[in-house]
Amino acid sequence: MFIELTSAKKPIGVHDSMEYGASTNSSEVMISRMSDMKNHRLYNRERSRTLGSRKRNDEIRSPLQPCDFVIEKKLGEGFFGEVFMATSKSSGERVALKRIHKGSERFDARIVSREIHCGTRLQHANIVEFKDFFETTNNYYLVYELLRGEDLYAHMYNRGFKPMEEHDVLRIMRQLVRTLLYCHKEGICHRDIKWENIILLGDGTIKLIDFGLSAHLSEGEQCWDRVGSANFIAPELTLKQPYSGFKADVFSCGVVMYSLIFGRMDISRISVGDFSEIKWPDRTVPGFPNFVSRAAKDLLTQMLNPDPMKRIPMEEVIHHRWFHQTDATA
Repeated sequence: MFIELTSAKKPIGVHDSMEYGASTNSSEVMISRMSDMKNHRLYNRERSRTLGSRKRNDEIRSPLQPCDFVIEKKLGEGFFGEVFMATSKSSGERVALKRIHKGSERFDARIVSREIHCGTRLQHANIVEFKDFFETTNNYYLVYELLRGEDLYAHMYNRGFKPMEEHDVLRIMRQLVRTLLYCHKEGICHRDIKWENIILLGDGTIKLIDFGLSAHLSEGEQCWDRVGSANFIAPELTLKQPYSGFKADVFSCGVVMYSLIFGRMDISRISVGDFSEIKWPDRTVPGFPNFVSRAAKDLLTQMLNPDPMKRIPMEEVIHHRWFHQTDATA
């Protein structure tokens, strides 16, 4: 979403989100900072509470307007929004400017509100920095840092989907799990963990993006809506019953780990968009070749347990022995 497109192409419909097509794929990105944006944090929190409450024809005023930015080029688009590389006229800094058209058939104010809520609440080194938002009569605008790197789909595509070395997967997963553990402690589950929503920077740092499908839950609260991306969702989302968004994140993390180690996603074979065709394996189905460490096999088995009640919680995932070994072969 926040990245300059390269020649890597994604097969249409492979990893799109069920509720909306959140992200574009591949990427060249540049990190930027706007020094004055922290002054807007409290204002943004207050403004996000009333998001979507105005009528379309009302006069809308905000500290920023589109004329405050110079649009350089289009980076990509999702189901209801476009992302541009832009330069702030006041600071001269480059940012990613996401424009969401209120009149779009797929427009959903809840998704915009979630992104703003999480952006203003979550501040973490491995989460894309949300800088500001503003609105006009016809559009919402979200301002993010601009990253240099590629999402994991582009990374795997560019290497011909060759499996990654386990020690490289370990570095990615250690950051991802710690980031999600931080989100969970803040009461937020992401619910759309997938290759495209994990940006790999040039120095090996990851950035988690796209919180439009997230949920902010109180203690013990569960989710009802079926959201996420077909190849990464937990099996309980196929059932018409409440589920733990936090345990669903654990399963999706397990799919990310599995798919990076093996270079494929055969956890489920489905038609995207049809939850009814998902075939979930029992705990012994995913084959583990000899090159996979015993610790990785054990962790994957626990993360990919189809029963959420028996699935390892994120708090225990980070303490698993796989994350604390210096050589991912044991």
